[in-house]
This record gives sequence, structure tokens and C-alpha cells, in this order.
Amino acid sequence: MLFRKSIVEKILGKNPETVSTFLGLRSVRIKDAQSKIGFPCRNFEQDSIGTDADMDVAQLDDTFPGKFKVDCRAVKYNVFVSKSMRFNKKIHLHNRRIVGFAVKVAKNLFRIFANRYCLPQKFIKIMARINENYLKLQAGYLFPEIGRRVREFAKANPDKEIIRMGIGDVTQPLTPTVIKAFHEGVDEMADANTFKGYGPEQGYDFLREAIAKHDYHARGVQLSADEIFVSDGSKCDTGNIQEIFGGDNKIAICDPVYPVYADTTVMSGKTGPCRKNGYFDGIVYMPCNEGNGFLPELPSERPDLIFLCFPNNPTGTVASKEVLKKWVDYAIINKCIIFYDAAYEAFITDSAIPHSIYEIEGAKSVAIEFRSFSKTAGFTGTRCAFTVIPDELMAYDEAGQPHQVKPLWMRRHTTKFNGVSYPVQKAAAAIYSEEGAKEVKAVIEYYLENARIMIDSLKSQGYTVFGGINAPYVWVKTKNGLTSWEFFDLLLNEANVVGTPGSGFGPSGEGYFRFSAFAERDNVLKAMERLKKLGNVKM
Repeated sequence: MLFRKSIVEKILGKNPETVSTFLGLRSVRIKDAQSKIGFPCRNFEQDSIGTDADMDVAQLDDTFPGKFKVDCRAVKYNVFVSKSMRFNKKIHLHNRRIVGFAVKVAKNLFRIFANRYCLPQKFIKIMARINENYLKLQAGYLFPEIGRRVREFAKANPDKEIIRMGIGDVTQPLTPTVIKAFHEGVDEMADANTFKGYGPEQGYDFLREAIAKHDYHARGVQLSADEIFVSDGSKCDTGNIQEIFGGDNKIAICDPVYPVYADTTVMSGKTGPCRKNGYFDGIVYMPCNEGNGFLPELPSERPDLIFLCFPNNPTGTVASKEVLKKWVDYAIINKCIIFYDAAYEAFITDSAIPHSIYEIEGAKSVAIEFRSFSKTAGFTGTRCAFTVIPDELMAYDEAGQPHQVKPLWMRRHTTKFNGVSYPVQKAAAAIYSEEGAKEVKAVIEYYLENARIMIDSLKSQGYTVFGGINAPYVWVKTKNGLTSWEFFDLLLNEANVVGTPGSGFGPSGEGYFRFSAFAERDNVLKAMERLKKLGNVKM
């Protein structure tokens, strides 16, 4: 077997001692190599790498079936494998598209030799590899970037009072009934007779049964408790759900939309690079704009997995039963699966709007639903949510055979997650009590009143406003052609008010801005007054 010095240097590095040592192993006996490199080598019946080449080929063929019983030549990298290896046929690797493959051949050969002769790692240029899909992400996650800009401004202007209405974090405390249950759960943990260790990863029965009864049975949806998986957040679940589906699935997302859907699709390796327009190759984008009422249209290119979010983050729009029926029928016909994010369903005030996709006939056969206690009951810092996967939901293997999805998620969930703590689950269950439900409803009404105040004020200032009626988010069109980030900087620097740039949710969000209703009432009033003064001077 012949390796040109140039390829050896490319793979091992240009350290003369390393290169010469390795090249020397081609033609010397084992005992000579042992004395030359100064550490023990394995003993083989055959004396040299060249005479033991057939074993190399066998190992390579196990790694890359059907690829290595050839005479490989890559002109650009001068990689040669001699005819003495008794290959079955020849192929010339001269096409630029497969030059990289030839380098992989050489690298694999070096690894085999390194393992056989016990070469230490310093002699081989092998290293831990990153998941390069992360490098495709164009910038930091939206909300940390907002936080960075706000911190820099606050540091430079310590005397300024900043009103934060950007990230959707709640401001009202846990309600008395929830806190009482939380304390009881903690007290139980202090008593040997009631102490709880590891709980069921998918959640305690008392919480799952309460969810099934109050969130689904009460709305005419028949679900069993074992179709519900309790977790520490719907953000985690919507990000992790793709793990149980094949890597070649095509994903469809709305634009603009919650960034986690697109980012986790990129991280999982299902996309190509990001284009200049902000779209990633390999994702089916469904633009949502003023023209279509911020509701996605059925895609012309068939996807396999579809993310939908209603009430929508960031636009605040909702989907009627007719709209959801259209999507369910599409998924049934095309054998797609809908990932339905209903984290904000508790803010729906219109009785005609469905709270769950399972209110639509046939949806249990094509949809996974994600819910959260974060905004419903103030659990952003306490962490509790749940995902629903019906027994009827099927996905398919390469042979086209159907498989239940629920057992796959159960396997993933119980392998990678130890469950939400007992006191937190007990606190979450308290929101379904008579008193707990009243208290939670009052908190939601408080936030919705914040949204109403913002809508009225912004409209009076001449802004075009969407959302905020069945959702905690107010979606505002910027004035005078300002970009989303220009509007962000203007509000931060001149009014000391923080919102969320619409372009951070996708290219179709450019020229829009999101205000969150999760704020103290006094701050909402102050922020609107500051915008009014800013408009009189700057806009």
C-alpha cells in the first residue's frame, strides 16, 4: 500500500517525526517499528502493513459497505491504494464531488493502522467533532440577544428606569391555592411517611387525570391519562419531539413563528444553509402576513411534520374550527403529523375558538398537542407542562409499516427525563380545584386587560395593531418604514421600553414588533404614555 507524503502530512500534521514514523511503518517489521517508536506494538503473524492489507479492506468494508473493494485514486490528494490488495474492480475518484470521500478512505485507513499498532493519539490527527449544524444558526437565540442589548444599555444608563414588555415572562405571583399545595408537597417531602423519591417520568396519575378531566373531557374530547406526558416545559417538548422521527422528514413552519421550531430543526440536521432571505434550505416556510390574516396557507410542497401554534406567538392570531379542520384533513390525506402548540389556549375568550386541536374530528390520528402551565398559572420559574400523544397517532417506517408514536415518545421521555418534582406537580394539580381555577382565571383576565390597554393606546397613536384579544401578545406594525430592530433600539434608547423585534421570529416579521401583556399594570400605563410622547417628538 502506497501513501504519498502529502496526504500523510494532511492527515497527521506536518510534524517530521510523526510523518516519518508512520511512513516507516509501511516497510519495517513489527519488531523494528517497536524499537523505532519506543512503545509496545501488537504482534501479528504478518510482518507489515502491506502484507496484511486484506484485513484493512475488510474492516473498511464493514464501516462503509460496498465502497472499498476498489482501486481508489484521488488525484487532488494523491491518495493511492496498490493493486496488490486484490480489489475486485477499479474506479477513478477524480470527480470533485467525491474527493472528500477519498480523504475519508485515507483517514479510515490511518485509524485502522493506529488501532492495530497501538499508536498513541498524538501520532494521529483525530479530534472531537462538533455538531456543525449549530454553525448554520445565524445568530444567538432571539431573547438572549435582547437581554444582551438591554444589559448594555442599563450599564451605560444606570439612572434610567427600563420597562420590560418583551420576553413573555409572567409578573404575577403564584396564586394562594397553588402556593398552599406547593407548601403541602414540600412538607410531605420532609416526612418519612410521605416522602417521594423518583416519581413516574411521565407524571403522577393525580395530575394526568386532572388534566384529562378538566382540559379535555370538559370540552368533549375523550383522552385517557396515559396519553398525557408531564414535562418541565413545552419549549423543551417542541424542541425534543423531532428526535423520535426520521432525519429525512421535511418540516413546515409558519413565518413569523416561535424561534424554537426552526432552530431545533436546524440543530437536528434536517436543513441546508441559511439563504440571504433568512430561510433555511430544507424547511417548508408558510408566510403569515396582513394579507392572509397571519394564518398560514396549506403548503404547495408536501411536508411530513407541520408546526402550528394557536393562539399564535408572536402575532396573537387564533384559528377557527374551520381553519383547523382544513389542516387536519390535509394531514390525513398526506399522512403528515401536526405539532400543535397550544401553550396560550387559556387566553381564548371567544367561545367559537377551539382550545384544543382534538376538538376537530380526526385530529387524534394526526396531531401531537403541547400545553404549558407557564403562562396559564405563572409557572415560568416553577416549570411544568405536558404533551398529549393519542393512541391513534401513527408514523411509518421505511417499508411503509405503521407504528404507534406514543411508545416511541414514552421511550425517549423515560430515557432522557426523570420527571417533574412531586411538589411542583401537586401545585399544578391545584389549579384544577374550584378555588384554584377561579384564581388562575383572574390572573389571565389581568393580563388580557393589559393587552386591551395597549391595543387602545397604540391604535390611538396611529399604529396598526393585531392580536391581544384571545392571546397575551400584541403585534404592532412599525411606522415610517422602520425595521424591527430599528424600532427596538428607538424604544430602548428614547423611551426606555423593551419589546421584541418581529424579524426575530422570521423574515415575514420584519417591520413588526411584539409587546407582551405579561407586565405590571402600572408599567403598561407608563410604557404607553412614553410611546405617546415619543411619537410626538420622533415619529
